[in-house]
Amino acid sequence: MGISPMENSQKVTDDNIRLIVQKYYTPTITESSKGVVVTFVPKGHSGPEAIVWFENAKRGFQRKPVSMNQWMMVDCDLKGIHELLHKYFSLSEGDFNVTRLTLSQIAHEVVRELYSNPKIPD
Repeated sequence: MGISPMENSQKVTDDNIRLIVQKYYTPTITESSKGVVVTFVPKGHSGPEAIVWFENAKRGFQRKPVSMNQWMMVDCDLKGIHELLHKYFSLSEGDFNVTRLTLSQIAHEVVRELYSNPKIPD
């Protein structure tokens, strides 16, 4: 599957970013005692994985609003997805606010989905 640029009429929007991420990446999640890691695994191309690290938010965190039992993003490496998005949109510096916000929201949604669905016992 080749990656071809979209027409220039396509804008960098939340919806367009989500379509590309959904088409070219599969989000996976792993848990550890230190937190949760969301990994965007490439599908159909050889690009690098993108990784987002979360820790359980505690009362001592400075960023508000934070409620108990909420996961807070503590680090990420989204270079691979940004490179792919650049192929589609020829990103400018002004586009990175939209891409960062959308990719952050997607990662939070993956974590929220995991914890909103009850785990089935083995």
